Amino acid sequence: MGLLDKYEKIIFDMDGVITSENGYWNCAALAVYELLYDKRYYGTRDLDTRWMYEHVAEIRKNILCDDTTIAMFKNFGVNSNWDLAYLTLSGAIGLDTEDFKLVQEHYREVNLNAPEIYDHAAKLYSRRFGDMDCTRLSPFWVNLQTVFNEWYYGDKYFKQCYGKAPAKKGKHSFMANEVPMHGIKKTKAFLKALKKKGISVSVGTGRPDFEFWLPMKKCGLLKYFDKNCLVMHDHVMAAAEKTGLFLAKPNPYSFLKAAYGLDYPDEKIVSGDYDEKYLEKVLIVGDAGADILAAKAMNTDFAAVLTGVNGKAARGYFEELGSEYIFDDVLELVK
Repeated sequence: MGLLDKYEKIIFDMDGVITSENGYWNCAALAVYELLYDKRYYGTRDLDTRWMYEHVAEIRKNILCDDTTIAMFKNFGVNSNWDLAYLTLSGAIGLDTEDFKLVQEHYREVNLNAPEIYDHAAKLYSRRFGDMDCTRLSPFWVNLQTVFNEWYYGDKYFKQCYGKAPAKKGKHSFMANEVPMHGIKKTKAFLKALKKKGISVSVGTGRPDFEFWLPMKKCGLLKYFDKNCLVMHDHVMAAAEKTGLFLAKPNPYSFLKAAYGLDYPDEKIVSGDYDEKYLEKVLIVGDAGADILAAKAMNTDFAAVLTGVNGKAARGYFEELGSEYIFDDVLELVK
């Protein structure tokens, strides 16, 4: 029996697995830079968006410490790139420093996993902002999310989604130019092979709906996904608001929802009222700590792909956490 014969459904995380996170990481760095230095927010300068776009590699290298900060937060179970920006900015503001290596060192010493790490970030912000609510999902956090999305969506799509222009115009869209990590042709052949085997191609991602549908539609890949099993940020937030619980990864909610379908009641998922036997036929594929922690929380087989921020160096991490399979990339599932 081959690997694919064991499963009826494969649930994919998207970024770092099928799609690349590079655009998101660029936007996280640009958002932190703009919020920290522009006079519209917490700085004193009038930043030029064109200059920032042209120097994004340099900005990202400095703020995210050659991407080692990304890897650190992912190992702490941080799954959202909005939260990557939120945590990074909190260190710069709370520690009153422009040295982002000191920010990284601080969080390594604190050594907290999600969601507790977000409470620590809020305390760092309070050093400068006092009693202002800077907790995760507060208006402060939403403002950071908006600046991030201005960069990711660009002027055109931001106005389409928000009904207004970005606060600083002249932002290009990272989203509009996105293609799958392994190219359209190879990705299409991969998804087609899974469908041919009768496998439900499902998704549990931190992406909002629009950020999934637009690139997948442009690349002609939508038809390969099971539309009743596509779970995104919007679904997680709606369920969290309804239940009052933290349901973002590493909570297994998004993968459980994808396993049982969008029409399966949230109340039953969060209370554990579902057929656990069915999960033996489900495989989760991810590239990050939040993914495998969520899979283990629901006792489901996990396949790690080494195309995340740590690359092949992540093998030991996934072995230690008990990943059932480890592949160099997602295409190896059908090889």
